[in-house]
Amino acid sequence: MFDEPSLTKALAEIGYRRVKEHVYRAEWSSDDVEHFIYLQLYGYPLDVVASDFLTAHFGIRNKDAQLFAVQSLKTYGSKSAQLIRHDDTDCPMRFELGRLAGDWGLLDSFALSQVSGFTVASKVRDTIKYKVFPAVRHVVNVNRLLAFLLADAEPCPWIRCNGALRAGMIVDLAHRLGMEQGVIEEALKPYLERIGMELRRAPNPDPQFYVRRIIEDSFNEGLARNDRS
Repeated sequence: MFDEPSLTKALAEIGYRRVKEHVYRAEWSSDDVEHFIYLQLYGYPLDVVASDFLTAHFGIRNKDAQLFAVQSLKTYGSKSAQLIRHDDTDCPMRFELGRLAGDWGLLDSFALSQVSGFTVASKVRDTIKYKVFPAVRHVVNVNRLLAFLLADAEPCPWIRCNGALRAGMIVDLAHRLGMEQGVIEEALKPYLERIGMELRRAPNPDPQFYVRRIIEDSFNEGLARNDRS
């Protein structure tokens, strides 16, 4: 049985507060960088009383950069990109806690019928504290977020995320931090293959075209804002 009260208490001990069902936001989040924990139940039947398995992810975002990335992919991506969500708590840059922990069980999840709620809560808390925090706890401003997204390393490698969305976030952050267009394009060159994986059914699937267009859009949008101010 899913014991959310125990998980809520354990996550509060390390600074996460419940904002809605199965979603927790870090207290040290700011407008620059937000940190989330997401819980997911699956199996049959799918309800909070009798679901078979629980898994969890951590997420990190700058809300404005995420909005730019989502809009960019919806503009130049495939029809399926229209289904991408962007709201007050959603975060495409999310990664599995169980993969980091290495001892959660089959499919990096907890079989809820086989472990106590206290054990699940403790393991989730400790995985975040000892595995996630060393990698992401210091990411509290846009400079650090940009460096974090540009890196291709555990626990957030490019291979386990939507590369086109990640590129969009990088473009927006880099532009705001004063990087020139050519410098941004060069920084994304190592990741063109990963970006292209999300563009295979786009009207123009060329990842270099995509990167150049969204960089131009970012700078043109900035010029438009300056003209209005």
